[in-house]
Amino acid sequence: GYTVTVETNASNITEWSDVNQYEQIWDIYWMSHTKSTAQKNAYEDFLQAGGSLYLGGELNNGSNSGSSYNQVNDSVEDMIQQVGGNFSYGTTQGGTVTFNSDYLVGPLTSSNNPAFQEPSASQITTTDGSYMMSNNTAAEWGPNVLNTNIQGTVMARMDFNYLMHNYPNNESPTGGNQQGLTFMNWLAQESENNAGITTYDTEYL
Repeated sequence: GYTVTVETNASNITEWSDVNQYEQIWDIYWMSHTKSTAQKNAYEDFLQAGGSLYLGGELNNGSNSGSSYNQVNDSVEDMIQQVGGNFSYGTTQGGTVTFNSDYLVGPLTSSNNPAFQEPSASQITTTDGSYMMSNNTAAEWGPNVLNTNIQGTVMARMDFNYLMHNYPNNESPTGGNQQGLTFMNWLAQESENNAGITTYDTEYL
């Protein structure tokens, strides 16, 4: 399985030494968060070394742009653009969603790719990234499209409520969290393919 370290204070992420022991980093904030220059530079160093970075966004709260949810979205945009990716976020999407075929690495597969209830999430627009889900609320950028110094992969998933218990079809079997585990397994695969920063003993969940 995966060994997880939880850091709740972004001010503790400022140096290469804060990130260099990890295969993948999940950066998730609910609202009212802006990444510092030091944090973004540490993440860039992590991506330079072949790590995989998950950036969690939010719904688009429209007229409140620049604060609250969109402060998080703007921070996702800043990070992706810093390493050379094209990203913007648009209207809030709902309904149901499935994974696109290239990302079905398990536990979601081509024979197990149900339509999940989608939380309210901003739709991504990109000219150089690849969409991971059918409604364009998740996308990824690899070293083939990012700045030449980047050897890793960054992805964005706009809204994290899909990880919560109130989206029960994501929890079948109970506690399965199939979307989250599929993202984790794909990011682990990317780290290996991108000459990652650690020695790997892969065990998909």
